[in-house]
Parts: sequence; C-alpha cells; structure tokens
Amino acid sequence: MTGPVTRTADPLEVDRATPAAVAWPRWVAGLCVAFAVTAALVDTACMALRGHLVTEFGVIDHGWPIIPLTEVVSTVMGALVVTRDRRQPIGWLLLVPGVTTTLALALDAYSGWVLLDAGPGPMVVAVVCSWLASFLGAQIPFAANAVILLLAPDGRLIGRTRGLAVVAAVAGCLLWSAPTVLEAAVYAQTEPRPSALGQILFVAGLVLVDAAVLAGVVSLFVRRRREHAVARVQIQWFVVAAVPFAGSIVWLLLTGYVLHWPRSAATHLPLFLAELVFPLAIAVAVLRYRLYDITVVLNRAWLLLGTTAVVGTAYVLLVGTIGGSLPGFWPAVLASAVVACLFQPIRSRIVAVADRLAYGDRLEPYEALAELVRRLGESAGADATLAEIAAAGRRATGAEAVTIELYGESGDPVAVARDGAGPAGSPPAHHLRITDGRTTLGLIRVVPAPGRPLRRRDRVALADLSAQAGLVFRNLRLEAGRQARIEELARIGEQLRASHDRLAAARAEELRRLELTVRERISPTLQRLGEELAALAAAPPSSRNGRWNELSDHIGHCLAALRALSHGVHSDVLDSLGLPAALAARLRQAGSSARLTVSGDLSRRPPSPAVAAAMERCVMQALAAGPRILHIVVGVVDDALEVRLTGPTGTAIPLTIGDVVDSVGGRTVVGEKGWVLHFPVPPAH
Repeated sequence: MTGPVTRTADPLEVDRATPAAVAWPRWVAGLCVAFAVTAALVDTACMALRGHLVTEFGVIDHGWPIIPLTEVVSTVMGALVVTRDRRQPIGWLLLVPGVTTTLALALDAYSGWVLLDAGPGPMVVAVVCSWLASFLGAQIPFAANAVILLLAPDGRLIGRTRGLAVVAAVAGCLLWSAPTVLEAAVYAQTEPRPSALGQILFVAGLVLVDAAVLAGVVSLFVRRRREHAVARVQIQWFVVAAVPFAGSIVWLLLTGYVLHWPRSAATHLPLFLAELVFPLAIAVAVLRYRLYDITVVLNRAWLLLGTTAVVGTAYVLLVGTIGGSLPGFWPAVLASAVVACLFQPIRSRIVAVADRLAYGDRLEPYEALAELVRRLGESAGADATLAEIAAAGRRATGAEAVTIELYGESGDPVAVARDGAGPAGSPPAHHLRITDGRTTLGLIRVVPAPGRPLRRRDRVALADLSAQAGLVFRNLRLEAGRQARIEELARIGEQLRASHDRLAAARAEELRRLELTVRERISPTLQRLGEELAALAAAPPSSRNGRWNELSDHIGHCLAALRALSHGVHSDVLDSLGLPAALAARLRQAGSSARLTVSGDLSRRPPSPAVAAAMERCVMQALAAGPRILHIVVGVVDDALEVRLTGPTGTAIPLTIGDVVDSVGGRTVVGEKGWVLHFPVPPAH
C-alpha cells in the first residue's frame, strides 16, 4: 500500500550554518582544485622538458594528458559538490584521488627528469620523489571505488557475498601496497624490478581488487532490478561509472597477463577513458539526482578507506621492519598475526571517526532513527508501534517527553503513546504534524528538557521521524479502519441474530396463542355448531326457525374468533374502511385509552397491503405490551408514512416491532417517550 508521501526537507538543506562554517569548505575545495591544476601543470612542464609530452612513453606509460585531466575533473566535481553542500562527504571523497594522483604524476615526471635526463635537482630528492610516486599508486582509489560500488546506494551489505567482496578489496589493497615498503629501495628507482615475492604480492592484490570491482558491478545490477523511481536512477548512474571501469580492467588483465600484449594504447587507453567517466557519472548522480542515502555510503567508504590506510601502513611498516631485520619466513608471519590482532581495536576507533565525518552533529539522532527502522519490523499492533516511534523521537532529541497521536478517519485520536513524563512547569511542547499528502495522520508533541530547548538538528531529526512515520501511520489508519469495519459487521451480526431470535420467539408465541385460541374458542364453538346442526336436523319443521337463529349466533362468534386469530393481516375493516378505521377498531377491541390522531389525507398516498398490515400489527403489539401507550399519530411526513407511539418517559416498546418495520423496508427511531416508525409509501397520485 503505497501512496504520495510528503517529501520532508533534506537535513543538509535545512541546516543554516554560519558564514564562517560555509566559507571554509569553499576555501579548502578551491585550494584542492588549485593544487591539482598546479600539479598537472608541473607534470606537463616536466614531460615537455624531457621531450616525452606526445610520445608513446608519455601518453601510454605516464598517462598524459588523460590521467592528469581525469584527476583535475575529479577534483573539480568534488569541489562543486562541496561548495553546494559542505556536509556531503562524496565531494571530499572526489577531491582526495585528484590531489594524490596529480601529486604522484608530478613526482614521477620530476624524478624521471632528474634520474634519467640529468634534470636539475639533487639525486636524493629525486629518489624520494620516485619512491613516493610509487607509494601513491592506484591501489587505494581502485579499492575505494570497489567498496563504494558494493555499498551503493544505501550503504548496506546485503548478503555474505558482498561482505567477502569488501574483505577482498581491503586485502588486495594491503597486498598491492606491501612491496613498496618491503622493497623500498627497488621502488625508488625509475623502473623498479621487484623480486618474486613482490611480484606475487602485487599480482595477488591486483586480482583481489579487480574481483571486488567486478562483484560491485554485479551487485549494482542486482540492486537495480529491485529498486524503483529515484533509487533506480541513482543506481543507473553508478552503473554508468562502474561498467566501463570494470570492463577496462578486465581488458587490461586479458591483454597484459593472458595474451601478453606489449604495453600500448590498445591495452591502456580504455582504462584511462573509463577513469575519466567515473567522477563525471558520480557527480551527475549527486548533483542532478540527489542521493538521499549517500551519507551512509560514504560513511562506509570513509571507514574502509581509513581502515585500509591505517592498517595497511601499520602492516607494511611492521612487516618491513621485522622482515628487514630478521630474515626468514616466520618473523613475517608473526608480524602479520600482530597486525591482525590489532585490527579490531583500530577499526573501532576508525568507525567512530567515520561516523563523525559522515554525520557530524547529526550522529545521535540518525542512530536513533536507524534503530527505529530496525525495531518497527518487530512491533505488533498500533500501541507498540506508537511506543517505538515515541521512544525513538525522545532518543533523537533528548527531550523530556514525546507523545505520538494517531488520528482516525474522523480526525480524532484513536491511539496515543507517550515516552517520558514532563515535570511540572515544562516548556510548551513542540508540535509536528504527521501527514500523507494533504491528510493529517497524527501528531508529534515534544516537551524539551528543562534548560535545553530544541536545536536545529533536533527539529530536522523530528522532520525525518515524521517522514518515516507517515507511511507507518497510513498503514495503522487502514488497519484501524479495517478493525472498526470488522467490529461494525460483528455488531450488525449480533443485531441480526437477536432479531432472528426475537422473530423465532414471536413465531413460537404465535403458535402457542394459536393453539390456545383454537382449543379454547374455536374447537368448542365448532363442537356446539355440530351439535346444533344435528339437533336442527332432528327437530320438527315448526321449531327450526328459533334454532336457526341460535346457529347463526354461533357461526358469528366463530368467525369473530377466527378474525381475532389472524391479527389483522386479513382484517375486514382494513380491507373495507382503510388503515385509520382499522387502527381505531383495534384500540376499541383492546380497551385502550390511547388517542389516535391521523394527520393528512392518507387516501392520496395509501400504503400497500403489506405495509398497512405491518402498521396494524405494530400497533397491536404495542398495545399488547401494556397500557403505557398514550398517543398514536399516523401521517405522511417527508415522503414516508410515519407512526408515532408515545407515552411517559421511559416507556419500553417491544423490540419485535422493529423487526416488523424492517421486514417491509422501514426504519425505527427510538426516542425518550416512545418510538417513531417510518414506512415506505408509493408516490402521490
């Protein structure tokens, strides 16, 4: 059950920071762009002075001009995101590879100029630059891209396979970086030739990182089939960034390591172009199709990048130190075990730092909202769900008390939950409506703690809580309406069963009365009538006239008893003189003192025979119930034939009358002094 849900303001859009807080991200972004552009220009100048600017070495081996252009574009895209939204971590994440890679390219160009072409500068500086350029390789950006693809778009690892792919990316980054520390002297050269161990570590790391990238692409296609609307468009742009990147990696592995092609434009140019597409597609996804869950993605990206950097540095330094001072295999194994034992404590610290970088001051409210989403699935019933939402609102804002109200279709509260108890003299509550389109589904009331008014981030958290509760409340209202309908049907069923029981009891009473009347009045009369006929046949003709008169009296009494037994359904008076005369006759027969008033001319709109018989029967049942009926009014009111049975306050009238009225399509209105019976009548002649 879905419907239009009001889009709440993005917390990052609601936040109104001070001018200083807005200015520093722009300064940092501008400095990063300036640094990347300067490094790219230095790289271009060094390659031009070496004479390799447009040579095969410069274009294929060094990557000029595509790689410098790619990293400058990545830096510019990151700067655009940062200047638009200073709290969006993806902007900062796009800035990092632009700065590091352009620096690595400039250092590599300068070191080659000094070491190979006798350029200006000391040899020691050139050697350090060459090693640093090797250390700032492609392993960290490749691993980070793989992890982001695996976590896109909501930052959750669904399934064990994706978790293993993340582990593979981190392990591959570590293995890829290890040779630069273990064999630092070798990688300080312009053309490093690592040992067999270094080559094995490099290839293993490359394979693991590339496998993680491929797993990320598969994960994107799987998630794309399950998502809809905006989320599907977001994933499509991730796919635009990921597919060329993964395809070029596969092509490079196939041509370089399987087919053993020499390094050329055919092997490396697809990867260079794919790297240029990656930041453009990500920037489009962020700037044009806003990623509402991108903070979660980048929270995990910061976490894994930080873990990779810290643990990788510790690993290569420790293993390199022990491996260099203690020859053999087991010292390196011991160093690996030490780093593995230290991984979890380091990871815990990095998790806290990554959460703070991704969420800032919003960390605690959004932890409460995330916990709410997890616990709503375990809640059963409206009361439990409202209690969970109230508790989450209180945790998110630190308020003294939070009250959640659920409104029904009539707009009145049908369920209320409260978490906490505001003390006496609490400040006025903050009210926030929970809406679904233009319909108000409920209300959030927040009583701030004494001396701690609601801050801007608290109001933003409440807005997000209201957005999450909108769909839940709509479901609860539908459930409440369904339950109310079930209860209404149950009441109608009870009324029908009661009506059936009353009709059955009335039918049994009628049969009993019929049997009693036949036995006490009809049977003796018929018996005497038979005796009179036998006596009349045996009497002499001269005496038959007197006996015939007595016989006629007996026959008249028998017919009167039969008419009384019929309850007026076949009343001669009703058929011959009409309804008012029949009701007057019934009042005289019952010896009632009730007044009969007929308003209007019933002859213009006479009731059908079934309705007239039902009206007569209702009057008879009311009179039979007791002498409390004082006034009977019959007339046509608002296109309905109305019968008013009134008496003193508290007059009880048999419920079977309502059953009789319902049987002919009428309705009954119960008042303090009696009933008003409405019967259908045909249109006026």
